[in-house]
Amino acid sequence: MAGKSIIIITFLLISAALVHAEPDFTLNDRALTAVLVALKTDCRAYTANEAYNEGGRLQHEAAMSQYYLQLTGGLDSSGQNSFKNILTDDIVITNNYSLLGGPELSFSQLLPSYGTLSGSVSDRIRGSGIEESNSPLLPRQEALFHNDLSFSIGLSQPLYFGEAYGASLRQVDQNLDISRINYQNNRNILVISAIEDYYNLLKAKYQVDLIAVRLKTNTEYLRRMEKEYQLGIWTLGQLNSARAASLQSSADLLKAEQALISANELMSSVYGLTAAMLMDSESSASSDAESVITELNSGGIEVADLLSRLDNSPDIRISLNRIAITESEIVLKQQQSAMILNAGGTYKISSGLTEETYSDNLSLSLGLSSSIIDGGAAESAIAVKKNELLRLENELEDKRARTVSQMNLFLNNIILSRKLSDIYILQEETSRFEYDKGLKEFELGGITQKDLLDLQIELENTRLSLLLNKINYNLAVLQLYKLLGYDLEGMLLG
Repeated sequence: MAGKSIIIITFLLISAALVHAEPDFTLNDRALTAVLVALKTDCRAYTANEAYNEGGRLQHEAAMSQYYLQLTGGLDSSGQNSFKNILTDDIVITNNYSLLGGPELSFSQLLPSYGTLSGSVSDRIRGSGIEESNSPLLPRQEALFHNDLSFSIGLSQPLYFGEAYGASLRQVDQNLDISRINYQNNRNILVISAIEDYYNLLKAKYQVDLIAVRLKTNTEYLRRMEKEYQLGIWTLGQLNSARAASLQSSADLLKAEQALISANELMSSVYGLTAAMLMDSESSASSDAESVITELNSGGIEVADLLSRLDNSPDIRISLNRIAITESEIVLKQQQSAMILNAGGTYKISSGLTEETYSDNLSLSLGLSSSIIDGGAAESAIAVKKNELLRLENELEDKRARTVSQMNLFLNNIILSRKLSDIYILQEETSRFEYDKGLKEFELGGITQKDLLDLQIELENTRLSLLLNKINYNLAVLQLYKLLGYDLEGMLLG
């Protein structure tokens, strides 16, 4: 408990800048919206997760059927025949036959007392006949038909006064809840994965644009220097420096283009989208990170709001359900070892169809049954479940502590990204100033093309850092809300 308190106190201290507990994202990024829509319509993993959700629902329906009235019906028949023939001076021929057939309807119902009530109704036509003759001239034939209508009802009731019925019902519902939690968590994982794939494509395209601008600048300077070299304005060393800078930019662009192709192929194969479909044709390296990527709205909240949603974490919710399921299993194990009361009755009416006969019969039964010696199996089964319950309760506390720790991590990432954003903006201004200054010095021959290239790469890296920091911020926000059990798809698409 002391460790848990320390974690929570730490969580409170470091969470000065948080995100809104009830987020209301306004997603103005049309390309990202298109990716999330494609995730729902074209991604096979998303379709598989939907099938998983439907499977959980069907399993719940199948499990719930045991609590409804079970009704079965049938129609059966049987026949028997025997023949006897004695060849003596007195001819004896005997032929006996019997027939039985009719419909039957039976039912069973699980009671709130966790007993079982069952019964049946049957209507049987019973026929028997005999053909007998001691003389071929004087055969004797006799046929009798009866109708038997029978009603029976029975009760099997464990003498256990716990909430066995409720425990059994809760188990079914809690298994469904676990299935839904896994489905929602899997969907959140797919949403974040789709956003990461989109951001990787965006980052690759942004890098290509940045390096393409650099290569264009290097190429233009190289052409000019080659002409001016003939006039003696530049030395051979300066010209070779410009050539090296242009070659390095070409190699960097090739590497960036390969990364873009890879990211583009992934988007195409998984989501059916390409960079050309997602990105504005006017996009260029002159665009800053603020215009390339949309920052998710995250407003401010109280720490208590986050802590109040701690038990909404998927891992914790699943643990709570498993604890409840195990508690129900203990109740059911205790019920299974209880004495069972068996009671029943049968009422049968018989009437003749070929003769005027009538009879009825009523029979009742009452009994008790119980396991006398089971080698301690019942007690051992209960002890095993109680031990499992203790283990799950300890795991729950561990998961709560881990969840708070993960909250701290994501919140720190959010806070850090905000601070780094200010730093990178200043660095970008500084790098731009240094590059513009270096450009003027290069024009005057004060620095080489290689020196200018270094300044240009530094400016590119700062711009890229701004973009990556914004991506990290958005992902940290989404990871935090996923941890708290929010529906990311619903938040992002409305």
